[in-house]
Amino acid sequence: MKGLRQGIIQGSVQGGLTILIAPLVIGAYMFSIPGLSGFPYAILPIASAVLAIILFCKGRPNSGVFALVALYLCGEIFTGTPLDIVYSTFYVNAVWMAFGCFVLGVAATHSGLADRLAKRVMARAGTGYASLIVGLVVAGFLLSLLVPTALARIFLILPIIIALADDLGYRAQSRGRTGLLFAGIIGALVPSYAILPATISGIVLQGSAEKLFSIKFSYGDYFMANFPALALPATIVAVLLLIYLFHEKPSVQPPAAPSGPLTSREIWTLVIAAGAVVLWATDHAHRLPVTWIAIGAATLCLLPAIGPLRDVPVFQFMRARTWVMLIGVVGAVTLFNMTGWGDAVSASVVDGLTFSHAASGSNYAVLVLLAMIVSVVFTVQAAPAVFATLAKDMGLATGWPIEGVLMAQVAAWVFLILPYTIPALLIGMRTCGLRYRHVLSFAILYFLIGVIAILPLQFWWLHQLGYIP
Repeated sequence: MKGLRQGIIQGSVQGGLTILIAPLVIGAYMFSIPGLSGFPYAILPIASAVLAIILFCKGRPNSGVFALVALYLCGEIFTGTPLDIVYSTFYVNAVWMAFGCFVLGVAATHSGLADRLAKRVMARAGTGYASLIVGLVVAGFLLSLLVPTALARIFLILPIIIALADDLGYRAQSRGRTGLLFAGIIGALVPSYAILPATISGIVLQGSAEKLFSIKFSYGDYFMANFPALALPATIVAVLLLIYLFHEKPSVQPPAAPSGPLTSREIWTLVIAAGAVVLWATDHAHRLPVTWIAIGAATLCLLPAIGPLRDVPVFQFMRARTWVMLIGVVGAVTLFNMTGWGDAVSASVVDGLTFSHAASGSNYAVLVLLAMIVSVVFTVQAAPAVFATLAKDMGLATGWPIEGVLMAQVAAWVFLILPYTIPALLIGMRTCGLRYRHVLSFAILYFLIGVIAILPLQFWWLHQLGYIP
């Protein structure tokens, strides 16, 4: 708990800086746009969305409620937008996809299935340090299929890794222990960016794309676009770096895998989760919407008498504030665009960048760089909402489809493994006592290798899939 409090305090510092700097930067920039005058009330929804995300990252319980009431205040009072438009985000499929995934995540954790899965994978990883690192990353990736949001996965897997490190004889702050803890965090973060409902960033991207452009990414298409040439090689690079930087042979054999049969709740949760994942992965064949599958899985989990959550007060365990916050953030983006300021800011940003219809490679590099800058200023969770407001004009400037512009930003999330851009990483570090110098030494090497070796590969892959002309 002390580590968690330290993480939240550290997140508060980041939150305070972001709350002060981000609205000032946006406001100053909006005042400087030629042809626009008067107080830019459109800054208020974006500023409130950023503040809601920062409050969420700080662990404040009312961050979601703040997002909703601030949305009402900004829409009804300051911009005069009708309430049916202000809260039209409730009709966005991505919001209900997130709700279904959160319910499924509660079933996985409350039934004990997620804990059993993580322990079994780690117990079967072997005795060598390299195999332990691989096992932890794989465990984090598998949890991404069951538990939405990286912070929830990190809080689930870190106590297991800490106990494992103690059993293996690793001392506090030793290289081996640091590598194991960092592997669990990386496994919960990097590969999950290719899974649409596994991160807040992905859900905000989906919601913003649907609300602003009526674009709905399917689970399978999103995974195929971002896993083979981006998330997978990035995860491999991360594993190799962790082994190289933190290798230390354990002094004790790893513990045995959990024994005993699966409980009825675990069996039902496994069947429901496996069915949902299979349907998501094959949605290009049966064309069932991702949201239908998620809500169907949640319904099965909640069925009276037989559902694994039949007698569980779900809202006490579900991260409802995360879901409500997503509604507020996506609604803020919609409101920002409806005022006209979104188009004005977007056109001004694009005018300041160099794009060419004949230079797709340089266009991709500029888009990824812009996405990185937005992620550093607004955090990775809020960045997709801000980036979406620029997508239309960037698509016209590059000659790309909107889908390609939106997909370009995923590389920025994957390569920016910095505490101040990913609050889940920051809180995870403080919870388990990871030192900044260890994280930064990894982050710098990982970023350089990713940009030099993996980014061109992802550009080529998106071109092959038709996202980039």
